[in-house]
Amino acid sequence: MPMRVFSDYDHFIVVASASQLFPTYVMTEHYSISNLELELKKFRNQFEEATDAHEKEIKNLNNQITDLNRQREAALKEVAELKVQLKMTEETRDTIRRDLIEANRKIREGGTD
Repeated sequence: MPMRVFSDYDHFIVVASASQLFPTYVMTEHYSISNLELELKKFRNQFEEATDAHEKEIKNLNNQITDLNRQREAALKEVAELKVQLKMTEETRDTIRRDLIEANRKIREGGTD
């Protein structure tokens, strides 16, 4: 098919026939599809790597949560034990104080029982 020439205000534009453009179009289209497929594959790989990294991070964070819960439970148990010890110490202190007050009273009165 012959080339056509169009005139546009003293400028010439050469337009190739469709048969001349088709191989270039196919090559360009094939190149574009190949590039898009490679880019898509690259993005899929990046997505998988990011997903794997996030899953590892989630696992590590869950392990940290488990450890912190254990520490919390141990601390709560220790607090409960210390409260019991404190109560016992306060009771002992109060008993000793009462005994001391009673002993001082007896000494002041000058007698012993």
